Amino acid sequence: PLYYKKKQDQPICFVFMMDWCKSKYVPLFDLLRGRCPECKLVLYLEDIVASRKGEFEFPLLKYFDRVVTFDKGDSEKYNFLYCPTFMSKLDIREDITQKSNACYWGEDKGRASIINAVYKKLTENGLICNFLVAKKGKGTRLEEGIKAAKHGKPYSTYLSAVANSDIIVEIMNKNAVGFTLRTWEALLYNKVLLTNNQSIVESPYYKPEQMVVFDDIEGIDIEYIKRVI
Repeated sequence: PLYYKKKQDQPICFVFMMDWCKSKYVPLFDLLRGRCPECKLVLYLEDIVASRKGEFEFPLLKYFDRVVTFDKGDSEKYNFLYCPTFMSKLDIREDITQKSNACYWGEDKGRASIINAVYKKLTENGLICNFLVAKKGKGTRLEEGIKAAKHGKPYSTYLSAVANSDIIVEIMNKNAVGFTLRTWEALLYNKVLLTNNQSIVESPYYKPEQMVVFDDIEGIDIEYIKRVI
């Protein structure tokens, strides 16, 4: 209510994340428009549309003044505004009792086979891995040693795992084009990034001495990784 009691010099902008683009929230959008006719509604897509099949409701985009995405491919495909992933550095503590060489925490989203292959490649070469897969697909098998979780962990808990690891492993969603939080985490916390994001080499943030890019898992340069960690 305080929003409506204060006289605003500029229109109020309400920013909604991707999960709010659902029919059940239409009454809220209508309410905001009714109470604050000059307000702006913005939808920020923190995931690619392809990963939300059956959930993302395109007809609802008419309720928003602007749709913003972190993914360059989606911005070009759907004419959304492109805004690279943003991040502020948070203070995190290191715990020498939970050290690992490589850390991957993320949802399955059809990536289990690649996650398994990367985990196997690293562990077979003597690296200690802290891998956790959330929302594992039905019937999906994970390599022994990879933890599974029904739901994602708090971001602060994940950052603690990052702080205690040498390498952040990034495995992109299929068809994703852009930079995820993993890129910024590697830069902000001075970690090695092991990624299959081929487009990162074209980024002004690319650091070949800190970022190991792979296409073929068997071609991952383990000896180089061991030298830089």
